[in-house]
Amino acid sequence: MEQARTFAGRGGHLGYQAEEAESFRPNGWIRLETKSAIAKVNHPAIATKREKHKKLIDDLAAIADAEFVCPIFKDKKGNPIHFEATLLIGFVDGTTEAAQAAILSRVPNVRSVGRHGPRNKWQLQTTFKNGLALLDTANEIAALPGVRYAEPNFVVQAELK
Repeated sequence: MEQARTFAGRGGHLGYQAEEAESFRPNGWIRLETKSAIAKVNHPAIATKREKHKKLIDDLAAIADAEFVCPIFKDKKGNPIHFEATLLIGFVDGTTEAAQAAILSRVPNVRSVGRHGPRNKWQLQTTFKNGLALLDTANEIAALPGVRYAEPNFVVQAELK
């Protein structure tokens, strides 16, 4: 929890309060609530909550020691869904290796590329700091011919029944 409070304190100029920070997941992940920071975004060009969240994510990603900043979505039960700076890409059967390589080479900020499961599936470790930029890239790649899916590696919470 101390790491979360320290990070929020450094982000204080962005409008976050230390009590809104909470450590979760191993490896230093920190969840920040946006209530106080959203209230501080008073810019005439930023009207909607969505635009305010985008600005906050952009500002947090600009902090030097932030490795990756992403929004946290909620599933139908209200459980958090977030993602890592990893892009998963699957190709339609019959897409040649050369065509796959050409599409994979269009992805910016790639640290490493490896196969993900059976053929036509790839996992790209990226250096994106901003999760919204990673989502935009995934959407651009997903729209290309021959691509079955392109999405960040979402982390979800499973339940046993």
